Amino acid sequence: MTGFQNGDTSSVVHGTATCSTTATTASGYGTYPITCTAGTLTTTTNYTFSFKPGVLTVGSACLTGTYNGYTVPNGASVCFGSGATVNAYLNVGIGSSLDIEGAKVNGPITSLHSNIVRICNAAISGPVTLSFDTGAVVIGDGAGCSASKISSALTLTADSGGSEVVNATVSGPLTLSGDSGGETLSGNTVTNALTVQLSSGGVTANSNTVSGPFTLETNAGGVTANSNSSTQSFTIQFNTGGVTILTNSTKANFTVEFNSGTIHVSGNTAKGPIFIQ
Repeated sequence: MTGFQNGDTSSVVHGTATCSTTATTASGYGTYPITCTAGTLTTTTNYTFSFKPGVLTVGSACLTGTYNGYTVPNGASVCFGSGATVNAYLNVGIGSSLDIEGAKVNGPITSLHSNIVRICNAAISGPVTLSFDTGAVVIGDGAGCSASKISSALTLTADSGGSEVVNATVSGPLTLSGDSGGETLSGNTVTNALTVQLSSGGVTANSNTVSGPFTLETNAGGVTANSNSSTQSFTIQFNTGGVTILTNSTKANFTVEFNSGTIHVSGNTAKGPIFIQ
């Protein structure tokens, strides 16, 4: 603090400022603004507070090179950059965080009870299986974290920090099951089935292209599915919190049934029977 007059010191100021940043625990490398407000700060009537903006820097320390299998130690945080290749396997330990920024993984990625998993602009040949993660799971965010290609199955199970899968190409199937914190799937191309089930916190699935069945079932917190296409069945059932189903298309059966809350279904097309009940 600066600006004191007539011999005053910081002893005339009491309380704590409130500061925030636009960065989150899932943010990538770069700079983010820090802004502060008075919070609980008080002082004599001879002074007012003004605040200078700050900068939070998330530094880049991504690994490069080739690794014949890699296990992220428990509680550690590891980033693989665009120059990295991981062969055989990539495992994420308990309480650990993984950030992939353009790396190539020639094998499966597995996490169990880890923290944050962030996969951006990656090429992954093996299945990706993420289970019981406590932080955010981000596989593309439509902004700084660009699309990835997963040439196998993508499975997220019982993750609690919210999940985003955006603009990815997934050979599939793509399955999200038992997650909490909300699910977002947008702009993905899945050459197999897409299934979201038993999840809470709400499900948003927009503009996905699915070659297999498209199924959202037994989810809580509301379901929104707009502008998706499926070459097989399209099924929205047993969800709670209301559903909004707009301008989707399928070449097979279209079914919206046994959902609770407000139901909004409009502009959808199907070549098979349409069931809404």
